[in-house]
Amino acid sequence: AAILLTLGPGVDWLIHQFVPAQFTGVASWLQILLLLIFFFWLLRRLLRIHGATHRGNLLFYSGRYVDALKAYEKQANSPIKHLNIGSAQLELWQIENAIESLTKSAKSEFASLALTRLVLAHALAGDVPRYSTYVEKAEQLDAGSTGWAVAAKAVVAMRQGHFSVAQPLLMRPEIKAVGGPTRALADALLCWCLEQNHSEIRKVDSVALFHEVGPEGLQKVWPEFIEFVNRAPKL
Repeated sequence: AAILLTLGPGVDWLIHQFVPAQFTGVASWLQILLLLIFFFWLLRRLLRIHGATHRGNLLFYSGRYVDALKAYEKQANSPIKHLNIGSAQLELWQIENAIESLTKSAKSEFASLALTRLVLAHALAGDVPRYSTYVEKAEQLDAGSTGWAVAAKAVVAMRQGHFSVAQPLLMRPEIKAVGGPTRALADALLCWCLEQNHSEIRKVDSVALFHEVGPEGLQKVWPEFIEFVNRAPKL
C-alpha cells in the first residue's frame, strides 16, 4: 500500500507534465491501469515467496528435507530464509553449510531458534570454542535448554570421553521434543553411552538417522561415532 501511494502521485505528475490536456481523461485511466498491473505483479511475487516458505515447511515436517531445502532456497533473502535453510541442512548432516546459514540468522529476531541449532552444529563439528560462545548467547536468550542444546552438551561430553556425563543428558525430556534425524542421533548417542557405561547393547535406527542421505556428512566430522553405528546392531 505504501508503494502504491508513493507511485500514484509520481505517475500523476508525469501525466500532467507530458500529456496534452485533452487527453488527461484517458491518461487518468492509464494511470489506474498501470497501478493495477503493478499491484498484481507485487501480489504475485509475494505469493510466490510465501508459497515457497509454506511448501518448504510442509515438506520439512513431512520428513522430506531434500525437497524442503530446495523450496527454502527459493525464498527471498532474509533471516528466516537462512534459518529454514540451516535447519534443513542440519537434518541432512550438511554441517558446514548449516553453520554458515544459521550464523547468518543468529543476529536476527530469529536468534533463539538459530542459536539452539547452531550449538549442535558446532558440537558435531568438534569446534568447542565456538560451541561455548554460542551456548552462552543461547542461554542469554533462554534457549540453552532446548532439545538441540541438550543434545549438543551430550555430544561435547562424549567427544571428550565423558559418556557418564552424556547419558543422563540424553535421557532428559527435552530430547523427546526433537524429531527427525536429530532425534535419531540422540537415540543413537544414548545407545553408545549404554554400551560404554554398562556394556548394554541396543539396536540403532540407522534408517532414521541417515534418512535421505548416507553417513558421509557425520563421517566427515565425527568418524568415531560412525564406527559405533557401523558395529551396532540395527533395527
